Amino acid sequence: MTSRALTQAVEAVAAQAFGLPAGTVKAKLRDDGGLLAITVAVPLAAPPLLDLAAADPAAEGRAEPVMPTVFEQSDMARAAIIKHTSAVTGTTVSRVDIRLTDCHRSGGKALP
Repeated sequence: MTSRALTQAVEAVAAQAFGLPAGTVKAKLRDDGGLLAITVAVPLAAPPLLDLAAADPAAEGRAEPVMPTVFEQSDMARAAIIKHTSAVTGTTVSRVDIRLTDCHRSGGKALP
């Protein structure tokens, strides 16, 4: 597998892990003692505010938030990137560093 193909595979896996469209994630790869170290630059997916209001735990008397925190999302994505990159490319991933770069608005309706 070429370096470019490996990078594109990692970017696709990372985009899927964060629930983002392909092409929104940039990856840098480096050798880490024979293992693959990955750094991804990814925008944080921001759901529409009306969806967040509908999921407000206070609205239904729930004590816990429905949406995971940014840190929880990153941890889940990191685990998925390690697992799926290894499965797709056959490489062993030593670490995944995540840099949140900006916000990516997803869906939603414009207010009239």
